[in-house]
Amino acid sequence: MPDRFVGPLDRPTLACRPSPGANRGYARVRTLPERGRAAGEFRDDVPLEWQVNVVQAIIHSASVAVHRGEITDDAAPSLVRDTTLAALSA
Repeated sequence: MPDRFVGPLDRPTLACRPSPGANRGYARVRTLPERGRAAGEFRDDVPLEWQVNVVQAIIHSASVAVHRGEITDDAAPSLVRDTTLAALSA
């Protein structure tokens, strides 16, 4: 198959290489589901690491949407909060 048909999921080792600062961001985001789980507010039926990735994806998607003009920078924080709570709440 020609390379032009190969998507990022076909080459995960190339497409999913984290940036040098990714671990700091991961550690910061990880505290949210950790605290929520400890308080009994967030679900614990999925891996913690998956929840961290979901939160990071929501934040990234909001950033992209702001830059594309799909949402305003004023609307982004509440959209991130509401979407995150809907995804993680028990």
